Amino acid sequence: MKKAVFFKWAFYLLLAGNAVTLFLLLSGPMKHREPKFEIIERLGFDAQQVNRYEQEIAKHKKQIRTLEDKQRSLKHQLFQKIDSIPDSTVLKDLTAVYESIQLVHYTHFSAIKDICKPNQLAAFHDLEKDLPKLFAPHHHPRK
Repeated sequence: MKKAVFFKWAFYLLLAGNAVTLFLLLSGPMKHREPKFEIIERLGFDAQQVNRYEQEIAKHKKQIRTLEDKQRSLKHQLFQKIDSIPDSTVLKDLTAVYESIQLVHYTHFSAIKDICKPNQLAAFHDLEKDLPKLFAPHHHPRK
């Protein structure tokens, strides 16, 4: 009779383990919170500041999209001639576009700082330390 009780408990434990595994698989990966909301919350923006911030985001996205399109085009030009020596002009142009992208990011965060009220600047300086982590790509595990 002891074996029957053992197998009964083992069956229930395995069943519970499978239920937990299915729940975790079906619930999907943890969603990463959008940086926009993290910034708004950490800086304590009011409605007017949020409006200005959203305008800055739209401006930033438009500028970045244009530069990334240019970057893709230049990469396409570079890799079309993969069997030959890389075109130094294309490489210089790619470098210049990368520099422009970084400058647009810098200007964007400078504009966010300008939105802050004096009592929010300390929170902005704390946020500055976390910006690389906040905007780092979040990779999902391979399936």
